[in-house]
Parts: sequence; C-alpha cells; structure tokens
Amino acid sequence: MDKLMVLCELFHCTMDDLLKGDVKERDVVGIERYEQYCNQMSWAMTLGVFMCISAVTAGAFMETIFTGKYEIILIMIFFILVTIGVMIFVYYGMQSESFHKKYPNIPQHIYTEEEIDAFNKKFQIAIVVGVGMIIISLVIHEIIAQFAPEYIANGVFMAIVSIVVSIFVYFGLQKTKYEDTRKDEKNPVSKEDEMVGKYSGVIMLIATIIFLLWGFLLDGWRIAWLVYPVGGILCGIVYLLMAKDK
Repeated sequence: MDKLMVLCELFHCTMDDLLKGDVKERDVVGIERYEQYCNQMSWAMTLGVFMCISAVTAGAFMETIFTGKYEIILIMIFFILVTIGVMIFVYYGMQSESFHKKYPNIPQHIYTEEEIDAFNKKFQIAIVVGVGMIIISLVIHEIIAQFAPEYIANGVFMAIVSIVVSIFVYFGLQKTKYEDTRKDEKNPVSKEDEMVGKYSGVIMLIATIIFLLWGFLLDGWRIAWLVYPVGGILCGIVYLLMAKDK
C-alpha cells in the first residue's frame, strides 16, 4: 500500500487512476495542456510589456507633432497603449491563477535533456543578441540624429528597446516553462537561476519609472532614454554573474 501511495504521489494521480491504468493518458493530456498554457502566457505577457513600452515609443516619435493644445492627443495615445498592456496583464494573471488552481501539480521531467539543452542555447543567444542590440541602438541613435530630427532618433531607439525587452520577457518565461518541470529533489532548480529573471524584470521596471519621471517631471526626454541601454546592460551582467549552465 505504501508503494502504491508513493506511485500516486510520483505521477500526481489518484489510487483509482493508478489501478485502472489511466496514468499514461492523464499525463499526456496534462503535458499538452501545460505546453499550451505556458506558450500562451509567454506570448501574452510579452505583448503586454511591448504595449507598455510602445506607449513610450509613440511619445518619443510624436512629441514634436502634438504640441500645445494638441498635446492631449499624445497623452491619450500613451494611456490607451498602457491601458491595453495592463488589461492583458490582469486578464492573463487571472487565467494563470485559475490554471494553477485547476492543475496544482506540474508534470515533471516531460522534456528530454536534449530539448532542455537546445532551449538553453537559444536562451543564451537571445540574451546576448538583446544586449548587443541595445548597444548598437546607441550607435544608430547618434547616426540618425546627425541627419534627422532628434525625436526620430529617439523613436527609433525606443522601438529597438521595445523589441529587446520583449525578447527578454518571452525567453525568460519560456525558461521558466522548462525549469518548472524539474523542481524535484534530484534536480532542484538553482536559486540563482530563479533570481535572474526577477532581478532583470525589476531592473527594467525601475528603468521605465526613471524614464517617465525624468521625462514628465524634469522634461528630460532628450537624455532620459539612456536608462534603457543601461538597464539592458545590467540585465546582461546579472545573467552572466548569476545564471548557471544546465
């Protein structure tokens, strides 16, 4: 009886399921549902972040177009995009809560070592490419500023930043998808790896807060964008210092 209880706990099933031979079928359905949920959440959260940063990008592009009495249009565009992003966060946050209540047990070891290694390589490339894009965007900004109005240079820079941050968010959530299936006694998830995503998210959120406060309160839009390349570089540094190879 004790051995049966251990098997039930291992496969996250009831005694009836184990005796009836339904464990395999339940696991397959759980795996498919888990994969669908994680991919959906990755794209949704990425879209939400992209919409919020796009609000700043739109402001950078149109800051000289809507001035004076038309400035309210720019403010409306900003808050509409931010509102859409927040609505996505709230809706899918509730979806996530419902999913975890319905499926409290995440299937373990559903990905092979080859699949995990392949993703880790993609993840590392994504981080390196993202940091590289941030640095290159500084050069692009300066080049455009020499031949076009500064607001265009700022807008292009922010557009690149929105893409880079979206890459970080998507691959960070995808990494969590793989790590959550290996949270057992034999293969515990490194605490350092868990903190990388949290620290990176906090860094970029703080960068956005500084950007908005600097711009709106001190009218420092011209140089406030510097917080994003600094934030991107800091995220790369955090990953290199804390992440461990699997």
